[in-house]
Amino acid sequence: MNEKISQCVADLQSSDSAVRAAAAERLCRMESAAQEAAVHLARAVVDPSEEVVEFAVAALESVGPPRAADVDELVGLLGDGEPDVAYWAATLLGRLGAAAAAAAPALATAAEHHSADHVRQRAASALKKIKG
Repeated sequence: MNEKISQCVADLQSSDSAVRAAAAERLCRMESAAQEAAVHLARAVVDPSEEVVEFAVAALESVGPPRAADVDELVGLLGDGEPDVAYWAATLLGRLGAAAAAAAPALATAAEHHSADHVRQRAASALKKIKG
């Protein structure tokens, strides 16, 4: 992982909300270069700080597809108890398209059984993108 991104990822774990927000903002400004941090940004969408959440979401909107190596972690996030984390996991898996084929069973389960409508819809959309 790039040193700048590694530092931002570490800062996202800080107990200081200002440090977390600054890290999320730096990642947001990196746009697609922050691809390596996509999983960490997905986890940050439930941060107690509204500023961190806003920058994490903005970064996720511009980061593009995650790394194919992140598929397993994203599948794990689909089952996260926080619907917004699961939503972003499904979104990122969908961006990978066929490269996320291994996630299809988990996405199908989320599309059928997740408690949140927006997660079910996003999981179904991701499945369509994976199947082409």
